Amino acid sequence: MCSSLGERGWSIQDQPYQGLRLSLDSLRQEDLEALPAPAMEGDLLELRRHINCCEAEFTRRLARYDNGQGYVASGALDPKPWLRWQCHLSPSVASDRVEVARRLAALPQTRQAFAEGEISYQHAAMIARTAEALGEKMEAQAETILVEAAKELDTARLRCVTLHLRHCLQPDGVLGDANEAHDDRFLHLSQSLDGIFYIDGRFDSEAGPRFVRLSIRSCQRRPPMMSGRRRSAGRMRWWSWRGASSMLASCPRWVGSARTWR
Repeated sequence: MCSSLGERGWSIQDQPYQGLRLSLDSLRQEDLEALPAPAMEGDLLELRRHINCCEAEFTRRLARYDNGQGYVASGALDPKPWLRWQCHLSPSVASDRVEVARRLAALPQTRQAFAEGEISYQHAAMIARTAEALGEKMEAQAETILVEAAKELDTARLRCVTLHLRHCLQPDGVLGDANEAHDDRFLHLSQSLDGIFYIDGRFDSEAGPRFVRLSIRSCQRRPPMMSGRRRSAGRMRWWSWRGASSMLASCPRWVGSARTWR
């Protein structure tokens, strides 16, 4: 199927994809051990930019594939199952890809920055979701703010920018999301057949820090000093063990208080 001629009149094994393969082959043949490690910095930045460009082009072509119902020729009813079938994506990832491709049609500045490799797919997806949440209140100036922020920030900090923007343009919507997150809080304790207990929970941004940081981490002692990789692995294991121990130590106080947390 990859060697068949398409509507454009040339095989997808020909140009321009052949040029991409040749470039990657040239990079793979390079002896990295002969190069100083600091030299990888520029390579990593350039490769990441090209990856962003490829992701943008994939998204652009997915939008055309979706709009033109190209998936019908393969017997699919929707582009999402086709992505799962042919690109081996999970259901959630396939759905996200299609939804983002559709939303970017109304975000020209985001598309341009994405196509030039200045922002990643995760940045573009976050801007697209914010635009969907804002609806008609999403103006060109708001998109400019988000795109410029995406060029400088990681996705965690960009999320803070999107929340602040929504607070300014759609305060009622942000309040509704906060109330929904509050109503969806839960804490479950279950026991397996061999007697092991599992804790599962969901906390909003207000209750999470109080429960996790104050109730558990405040009781933890510093881990013993170790060296090398053993130090890193041992430290992580120590914190996990101390977290469980601290929670067990706090249980009598919680039970004795006779309060139900919600």
